[in-house]
Amino acid sequence: MRIAYVTDFDPTDPRYESGLAPAMTCALESQGIEVTRVHVRATPWLRTASVIRKLAYARKGKTYLGKRSRARIASYRRQVTHVLERRRTDAILGPNPSPLAALTCTQPIVLWTDTMAGGLIGFYPETLSFTEETIRDSRRADQACLDHCALAIFSSRWAAAVATRDYAVDPAKVKVVPFGASVEEPLGAKEVRELIRSRGTRRCELLFLGGDWRRKGGPFAMEVTSELRRLGIEAQLTTIGPPTSVVSNVPAHIRMLGFVSRRTPGGRRVLWDALAKTDFLILPTVADCTPNAVAEAMSLGVPCMTTDVGGLPSLISDDINGRMFHLGVSAMSWAEHIADVFGNRAIYDQLAMNAYDQYRTRLNWPLCAAQVKELLEDL
Repeated sequence: MRIAYVTDFDPTDPRYESGLAPAMTCALESQGIEVTRVHVRATPWLRTASVIRKLAYARKGKTYLGKRSRARIASYRRQVTHVLERRRTDAILGPNPSPLAALTCTQPIVLWTDTMAGGLIGFYPETLSFTEETIRDSRRADQACLDHCALAIFSSRWAAAVATRDYAVDPAKVKVVPFGASVEEPLGAKEVRELIRSRGTRRCELLFLGGDWRRKGGPFAMEVTSELRRLGIEAQLTTIGPPTSVVSNVPAHIRMLGFVSRRTPGGRRVLWDALAKTDFLILPTVADCTPNAVAEAMSLGVPCMTTDVGGLPSLISDDINGRMFHLGVSAMSWAEHIADVFGNRAIYDQLAMNAYDQYRTRLNWPLCAAQVKELLEDL
């Protein structure tokens, strides 16, 4: 099978969406699929026009995004068509709707994504300043993509429900296949069990992993850590992703590592070591789809404490591999639950191994890619 993997960003960049595209394409290739990576770009004229509109709207306090304009999508179509005319391709697959929205070809088109624009607008805080033009273009591109695609695969039940609720789409072509954890060298069950046993019982290590400090709930994670310390537990919070400048006068029990690049072996080692040594991933996010950090944590047997928003219920099951809290639940309630689990080693060890089992049976790239390969073959 030969597919064209179409993106409007560099599909080899491990920084974009926590390395989603490189991990996805490599997993598909491991299934025997020949992947041609097609990176569509805006022309210089389109980029200039977009910058001008963006600056004009910024003066009004509005955010304009040109990636989904009709002119940009028409340009994407021409670029993809040019590739398809020169390479034999059995199917077209992409993680974003825009590059697929205007395609007309004989090969089946497949979208594999974490949500449509309808799932983000009004949900993610940054979308509240979007211009009407941006919202209109986004929804139109989404609908066009769903009209043209043979399959619309989503990484969570929530995202699939958003698609059928907000768009005209045949439910028969809506599928759910999760994303795998971006792990280069996954550990076996015996290694993970030893890793869990190596974690100490004296100090509770929490890890916040995410670039958006506010949306992902960084300040609240700090509150939970402070409440744990009030309960008499020596808790430490490590943050990776947000710049160190987001917090002034950092307490001694907060360790902020800032941005860590996945492009370098050293950066990947820092991420790996932080995950391996932590007792809990804490992600009190106010809006999210299916954050890769959760699956990455579970690959090392790390239970996840998060909120029940967006696609997270497709990743976390309460008291199986972590706990989801409703928005508005106090930091002390989070701390009390974490303290109870941390203080009972038998419960913690079981929760941690359950987290690894979820990765092993559902959230690894080889398994996810095999499911998508089967869907592609059925087409």
